Amino acid sequence: MAVDTKGAFSEVMRAYEVIRDRFLGGTARIREREVEDMIPGRSGSVRIGDLEIGLIGEVHPETLDGFQIQYPPAAVLEIRF
Repeated sequence: MAVDTKGAFSEVMRAYEVIRDRFLGGTARIREREVEDMIPGRSGSVRIGDLEIGLIGEVHPETLDGFQIQYPPAAVLEIRF
């Protein structure tokens, strides 16, 4: 899992692209999906075909507050190998 609090979503997207290209043969895709504790419209599932292998998204500010994490926004990438 990768978490970034500086560039948030754009940095995590770059990490996803590297993992996709180097380890998943370029076959993974992101499908928009509502993910709990993430900002609506800023989250999705990482998929190879119909198989969900991970999640990506920007953490909702209320979730950050609940864990007493200060801003800037944080983004998360989770890939299950």
